[in-house]
Amino acid sequence: KGGKTNSGDATNTGEYPFYAAKATNPSGSHNSYDFDDDEEYMLFAKSGGSQKTIYGKSLGIGKFWFVTGKVAANVAMGQFKNNYEYCDNLYLKYYLQYKLFDIQKLTQYTTGNGNIQLPEFLENFTVDIPKDKLLINKIKPIMNQMETLKEEIKQTKKDYENLLIKLK
Repeated sequence: KGGKTNSGDATNTGEYPFYAAKATNPSGSHNSYDFDDDEEYMLFAKSGGSQKTIYGKSLGIGKFWFVTGKVAANVAMGQFKNNYEYCDNLYLKYYLQYKLFDIQKLTQYTTGNGNIQLPEFLENFTVDIPKDKLLINKIKPIMNQMETLKEEIKQTKKDYENLLIKLK
């Protein structure tokens, strides 16, 4: 399923976070939503990029965002759901981050923007899952700690910016 919201319609006053094929998301907000689920699902940037820069963390194409609830997204975003019990979303998140450049290399470029063809992507991309599920369970506390630290860093940056504003 793909998003339908026009990127130009995104605001910072809407109720729903807005996702686009950008390196950092959400990139705004919107008054209506395209996706809704009580369980965690993934948004995938299947379009974007640049022929000059085929892969990199500064590109949105090929990235996944894990979200819950109602979100708005443009046409470059596709929705995925992990239905496999043996591959939890936290492991999948870090695996997809690790494989980002491999995913981005699947992009086909035309006159500037690129596209990842979803049928081919789904047929050819595999997720390596350890045979011993205990390995995932052993690294899960570390992945959880990394997630907590990322949120703390974001909050610290916001606090710092607010302090700078007060000092001016």
